[in-house]
Amino acid sequence: MKRIDDYLDFLLQEKGEDILFKGQNKKAIISDAKNKINFYDDKFIRTDFEIKTGNVITYQDRKWLIISEVDKNKKSYKARMRKSNFDINFIINNDVKNINSIIENLKFTLDDSNAIPLDDYDIRVIMGDSEVTENIDVNDRFIKMGKAWKVVGIDKTKKGLLILECNKDSFVSGDDKENEIANADSLKPPIPTTDYSIELEPSMTGTYNDFRVIIDYENTFTAKVKNNDTLVDEPVQFSITGDVNQLEIMSQTDKEITLKGKDFGNITLTVALKKDNTVTISKDMPIEYIY
Repeated sequence: MKRIDDYLDFLLQEKGEDILFKGQNKKAIISDAKNKINFYDDKFIRTDFEIKTGNVITYQDRKWLIISEVDKNKKSYKARMRKSNFDINFIINNDVKNINSIIENLKFTLDDSNAIPLDDYDIRVIMGDSEVTENIDVNDRFIKMGKAWKVVGIDKTKKGLLILECNKDSFVSGDDKENEIANADSLKPPIPTTDYSIELEPSMTGTYNDFRVIIDYENTFTAKVKNNDTLVDEPVQFSITGDVNQLEIMSQTDKEITLKGKDFGNITLTVALKKDNTVTISKDMPIEYIY
């Protein structure tokens, strides 16, 4: 007797439906998981690639969570998946994570036609157990359905799933009700990145090389400091190497230096950021007449 794996490739080609799995377009065989109307929308999924409990599948522009164990055959993987009915925001490591979830009814969960009373909590939230969701802990809060909720228990007995037992909570002043982010005021602003650079501008401009020391004339070199391409007010330090006896330093501040040549030679002018001397710019300059 032939098994479905024997003609899986044909079925995927002829009957397979488009899904998105971990950012990749795939084909899967999708079928209803029940014969009668039920509160939840469950379907069976069969694939020719590995799927695991807790994986999220995008099917018909909706998110579905694999909630059962996976039946692995020679060439295929089969499991039950349920449509996610809510996305929930949690603050994790100072970042808002939007997590595809299934929220089960207040005080009762519907399993086929049977109503099973829940224990000492109001709702149960089912999500995939991942590197992100494993950071959720008891007493964490979230906002959904116009109410605030607090995690009072965590169940990890079903491998691949994280089940949160939650009770109603009161809103607090730091909650962002509009965007459904509990304790939004606890988010810290990101530490700004620094990317300093220095530009050097001479006061003498014209046809000739501007970066030179002119004999008997003054040329002022101004340092402009930028952070991420934005001009900032930061002091610098100047240093000169080479034929330093062939010039005069007429004036110097933490922003500019004025030089005048006395005789022919060559120097290197280096500018370093005072707060971080690894940020530098250097210019090789001749000492010459203005011609």
